[in-house]
Amino acid sequence: MELVLLWWFILFVFGIVVFPISYILLKHLFDKGYAFSKILALLLVGYLSWILGYISFNGVTILLAFFIIVASSFLIIWKGVGRSFFVYVKKEMGFLLLEEILFLVVFLIAGAYKMRTHDIVGTEKPMDFAFINGILASPSMPPQDPWLSGGSISYYYFGYLIVAVMSRVSQVSSGEAFNLAIAMIWALSALGAFSLVYSLTRRYRYSFLSSAALVFLGNLDFFHRIIQSYQFGDLRIPYYNSPSSGAVTGLGAAWDFVINPLQHGWDYFQASRIMAVSNTDKMINEFPSFSFFLSDLHPHVMGIPFVLLAMALSFNVIKSSASGLVVFGGQRFWQITQMFLLALVFGGLSFLNSWDFPTLLLLFGLCLSFQQWWAQPVSFKSWFVSMVSICLPIVLGSLFLYFPFYFRLQSQAQGIGLVSDRTDIYYLIILFGVFLIVIVPVLIEKLSINGVKIIKSGKPKKSEMLICVLCGKDGTGRNFCGYCGGELTISDLSEIEPIPDKDIKNYILKIGSIFSNPTKSLYSWIVFVSVLCLLILLNFSPVRMATAFLALLLIVFAFVSLASIKDSKEMVFSTILTILAFSLILGCELVYVKDMFSGGDLYRMNTVFKFHYQVWILLSVALGPFLKWFMKNQWLNWSLWKKIFWGSLAVIIFCISATYPLLSFSSRLNGTSPDTATMDGASYYEKTFSADYQVAEWIKANIKPLMGKMPVVLEAWGGSYHQDFGRIATNTGFPTILGWDFHEVQWRGSGDRAVIRGQNPDDTVTHRQNDVDLIYTSPNLQLTTSLLKKYGVDYVYVGDSERQKYAANVGAFDKFNRLGIMVFQVGNSVLYKING
Repeated sequence: MELVLLWWFILFVFGIVVFPISYILLKHLFDKGYAFSKILALLLVGYLSWILGYISFNGVTILLAFFIIVASSFLIIWKGVGRSFFVYVKKEMGFLLLEEILFLVVFLIAGAYKMRTHDIVGTEKPMDFAFINGILASPSMPPQDPWLSGGSISYYYFGYLIVAVMSRVSQVSSGEAFNLAIAMIWALSALGAFSLVYSLTRRYRYSFLSSAALVFLGNLDFFHRIIQSYQFGDLRIPYYNSPSSGAVTGLGAAWDFVINPLQHGWDYFQASRIMAVSNTDKMINEFPSFSFFLSDLHPHVMGIPFVLLAMALSFNVIKSSASGLVVFGGQRFWQITQMFLLALVFGGLSFLNSWDFPTLLLLFGLCLSFQQWWAQPVSFKSWFVSMVSICLPIVLGSLFLYFPFYFRLQSQAQGIGLVSDRTDIYYLIILFGVFLIVIVPVLIEKLSINGVKIIKSGKPKKSEMLICVLCGKDGTGRNFCGYCGGELTISDLSEIEPIPDKDIKNYILKIGSIFSNPTKSLYSWIVFVSVLCLLILLNFSPVRMATAFLALLLIVFAFVSLASIKDSKEMVFSTILTILAFSLILGCELVYVKDMFSGGDLYRMNTVFKFHYQVWILLSVALGPFLKWFMKNQWLNWSLWKKIFWGSLAVIIFCISATYPLLSFSSRLNGTSPDTATMDGASYYEKTFSADYQVAEWIKANIKPLMGKMPVVLEAWGGSYHQDFGRIATNTGFPTILGWDFHEVQWRGSGDRAVIRGQNPDDTVTHRQNDVDLIYTSPNLQLTTSLLKKYGVDYVYVGDSERQKYAANVGAFDKFNRLGIMVFQVGNSVLYKING
């Protein structure tokens, strides 16, 4: 666990250095952004190392990046927030210490788990490992794609870059950094959710609940498996859709599964493959807890802490009371600084995981539009000018700051298509039932036009004091702080009118009155039963629109809740999260992003996968505030039978959700031993591909880039997810002509498209496959030489995989003794250096 403590200490130092920056950027959060300072630090260090890396990517440029951040923090303290900053730290030291303990505890738990499940094997792990090594081996940016010589990585690789930077800073191997990064992201996600939800609720119990919902709880897969056991009697066969011959089904089979699921085929992986689209295929429905147990270091996982950072920034802006650019303070320094940082964070989302960028940018825009509406409710022109003056620079900046990434990016995206088959509402309940059990009752309760009576009106008294959020000084009578230029706010303003325009509010309430009439309970019950019947009919109709209809209903209910009662800005923000989450669900039922999978049953797999993943994150954060509102305003007014019914159902659902991490820990650790625990994921290659591993280690120790050119080490190409191909490139980061073919096809958009945009149109994945085959099999020395020169091959490797793949032409390998010299050999595995 020493390495976990080492990374914790590095992140602690990073966080302390960046805290003054997060203090001004997240000034409305209770902890002033302390929890997010670690996440922001990783982004800043990573970004500056990337930009400076176009000159040279090494320890010196990373150290220079760190010193730039240190200087920036000192500048912010010097500009006038120093005294209030240190006063705040002294006052809230206990809470900041609690957050640090939470982070360390989760980091240690995740680190212990990864030491027992350390192997870099299966699914996307080899690809993730290859990218980290490719970045570490690259002398400068952009990083070389290890599986495609001559080409840079055409993927959102910022997360891999950050892991590579942490590897360099901590001086740990890439295999160790791989597993440390999983544990780090796990802990940062838990910390970020806790911090944000505490700012929304000011209650520990709801903050811990949301944090656990994000990083530990699972979907209702356990219930789904009970149903499967009842119907089919067996879960041992993947994607099982029909009962096997002689299988025991019915209540007996279901009960046997409940009391001993691990002995009846339960597997943590199945929870991510619930939505059946055919007899053999199921869509990916990952959620964060599954991702951490699986431990693929993939962009959608690495992006979670930064998604939470963007959510925190959106909440921070909605808490402001100022209009226009003064939302960032009265001085140009504060305005420019914060808008630059916002552009850096939101632009970074696209570099981390491009699917997150539009969603989180939309969330920020929604929050800002509400905030500016409250600040200047009578003037549409002023509101529009403010929105443009704030949003346009941030959007343009987010694109400009990451222009080098966009310039080289190739994509498999082929446009937008219309969905032809939709999600069964049963699957929606299984996937998100743990959130719906809390959020739906609150939204239905708020449908009442009269609503629940909130404690105060939220209109500030004229005599209330304006306080600077940066330095804490009195700013009454000013538009911004006269001492430091910071933003002024009324500290005790808690409830506001979410929809300040009376006409718009009345229109929304009229829509709400269709579904509920507080003076006519019978009418409300008739509507409820009618909606329920309609959902059932839609679910079994040919168009299967029940999920889309339910998502649309919940969006309408959420807007009605904003119009029906005065509420806190915290609850308004949480409602916006639900609106966005249900909008994503609705969108996935109507349209999809066309990609390489568009021709089959899994045509919308990536769309559902990536956007439903965001839904989980959004609803995890909303869960705490909604449950707080429910317990404070709704639970006390319910009759005893309502409490018993809802309470029993909620307990059952949360227990089912909690079985996932308990069973996952048990099943994943089963068969592992503390005696073999290590943080080095590359030990799998050492055990399984011993000769290949020794050759890779020799290459890393003896071969270095020359004049900025990385050596090309040829090995056999192979199909995706075959770990015995691309293993030298994966372990060294040095490029081969072609690694996993279908992955490169996805990243480049087509097997017949030029692999490097704007260059040789004949240089395609398909041509590379044929050329590599010819190099290994052709007896023609002239042809072989010309192909080696074409791709700039410096070394040729002949290992077990090459001998098996080209078994019919093993005799052709002798030619490499004439074309070069043998420089290293382990058994039958030989590395040749090709003559220059």
